Amino acid sequence: MSPKTAFITGVNGITGSAVCEYLVRNTTRDEWEKIIVTSRSPLVLDVTDDRVEFVALDFTKTPSELAQEMKEICKSVTHAYFASYVHKTRLDELQAANTGLFENFLGALTQSAPQLENVLLYTGGKYYGAAVKAVPMPCKESAPRLMSAEDNFYYPQEDFLAAKQKNSNWSFNVVRPVGIIGFSPKPNGMNMAASLALRADHRRSIYLRLHAFEL
Repeated sequence: MSPKTAFITGVNGITGSAVCEYLVRNTTRDEWEKIIVTSRSPLVLDVTDDRVEFVALDFTKTPSELAQEMKEICKSVTHAYFASYVHKTRLDELQAANTGLFENFLGALTQSAPQLENVLLYTGGKYYGAAVKAVPMPCKESAPRLMSAEDNFYYPQEDFLAAKQKNSNWSFNVVRPVGIIGFSPKPNGMNMAASLALRADHRRSIYLRLHAFEL
């Protein structure tokens, strides 16, 4: 089997950095020949593996613009991991920004990665609608969508991925963790560990214990 090449977006975030670190720590060059990582901002993840190659990319650019920037570095890419996210306070802005982000990424990738085998889309707790209303717990990936596509950017991302894959030689996967507890190389308010720590510290300050049912 030929060695694979990974392309990981959002490498300065919780998910992207974890994917990169996993490949660095648990794979060999015979398995993964190259690990290409990207973020709009400079790389802050501390890695020493010479398989890791960083390229700064801005996925707010059009697919054609991005394809020109990606065509050389992505020509050997076999597996892509999309872990990028842009936070906006207003729901309509959040929707537009993240829908466009993924569509630009995938449009450019399919133009510049002729060896592509698989695309993995990371979604999260917002997929289940938990950010805007009470939802059945525990959240299950088999559960039906509880919102319209206009109110949840993960739905159009997933639909665009499925439509783009039709009649193509590559496959795709979508994962939907409700929350991720982990390390981020940059300050990140999306990390559940920070929220739990603040809650516990507040409870301690008023001499109350943090109970399991509050988590």
